[in-house]
Amino acid sequence: YSSCISTAWLATIAMVVSYFTLLAIQLRDSVLEFERQEALLRKFLVENRITSNLGNTVVRFYRKNQKKLAARMRTSDIPMFSNLPVTLQVELHKEVFVPMLATHPVFRVMDPLILDSLCQMAILEQTYIVGQKVFEKDAKAQTVFHLKVGEARYYVGSSLSSEQSVLTVDGGTWVSEAALWMRWRYTGWLVARRNCDIMEIDVVKFNAIIEESVKRGVEIWKIRTYALKVTTHYASQSPSDLWDGPERLEQIGLGTTTFSPQTSRRATLRLNRSRSVLAF
Repeated sequence: YSSCISTAWLATIAMVVSYFTLLAIQLRDSVLEFERQEALLRKFLVENRITSNLGNTVVRFYRKNQKKLAARMRTSDIPMFSNLPVTLQVELHKEVFVPMLATHPVFRVMDPLILDSLCQMAILEQTYIVGQKVFEKDAKAQTVFHLKVGEARYYVGSSLSSEQSVLTVDGGTWVSEAALWMRWRYTGWLVARRNCDIMEIDVVKFNAIIEESVKRGVEIWKIRTYALKVTTHYASQSPSDLWDGPERLEQIGLGTTTFSPQTSRRATLRLNRSRSVLAF
């Protein structure tokens, strides 16, 4: 009995030592990587003869924000994920992205096959640091954004330096959602006020997935109906990249209760006439 206890105790000690050794190695590697990045930054500042005041400000900013950026891991930060079987990658991406997609009503009624393809091929996560521009006014909207964590500012006006209204964008907000349903240009500037984790949907890939799903016989009449009502809404309102939210959806009849196959057939005709991206 005593020999068994001793063996178990030695095994436990070995496991604890191994754990702390691995933790120390990971900490050392992270410190070395931080120092390597800072060395490259300082080399750039010196070679380009950046003034000391500006150079010190840049280095301080890097030191302050680098730890925040490294605090949350994304699937793209882990190379081994690309070696997983496709089925596991799909399930992994679904568990990461579907909770965010479900905050928008149209994704809650979307066919699961379409959702699987979107999560695997059309969505990624990006981190924006304080002061970084997410998009600028009048640029062609190729991406739809969902702010997961952080805070951003949305500027409306002729330029970032002009007098203009500034709106706060909090976590959970959809931005430029209209680009999924119609040809769209950003109507303002979005700039990170704090470090932001943002889910991004590639508009071109989104539409390619929808088109391929139609060819395979997947029914999308709910999506078409929603797209019709969105394009009609934006045709009669001042355009804005900021999503109106559930209250406005109910106000203009965009709730899921308005979906019907008859409406979808009318929507297909009108979408073709309006050159919507969903006019397949």
